[in-house]
Amino acid sequence: MRCTFDGCDNWQTKDGLCLAHYSQARRGKPLTPLSLNVTRRGIPPRTYKVLLEAQGGGCAICGKTPKENGRALSVDHDHSCCPELLGSCGNCVRALLCSRCNSGIGFFDDNHELILKAAAYLQGHQHKGVRDQVASDC
Repeated sequence: MRCTFDGCDNWQTKDGLCLAHYSQARRGKPLTPLSLNVTRRGIPPRTYKVLLEAQGGGCAICGKTPKENGRALSVDHDHSCCPELLGSCGNCVRALLCSRCNSGIGFFDDNHELILKAAAYLQGHQHKGVRDQVASDC
């Protein structure tokens, strides 16, 4: 079911509210439309919805939907475009990402070469523990 806050399209998690509205209520803050958060990231709510539909309703990397994550997707943008801003200028929006994927690429400083090295590392170490490597060296 959808959040009971008027106009919110996120899925319910607690007390009939989505995670973001539940968090606002728990902290004693007045409930505000989440679209305000999207606008601050440089895109209007309509653009967010168009992006979400174009991505099949889920994260551009893993495909998980807001319902599966319990929260709205993050607006990912190129941080080198507008580093002095807390959000995006709106011209460098790349896609919508779940918080895990957005954090993941953030931890790699948006460095695609480093992310490719990490992927190669994981592929090369599938089902190989340190014990397996030590045993084959003996």
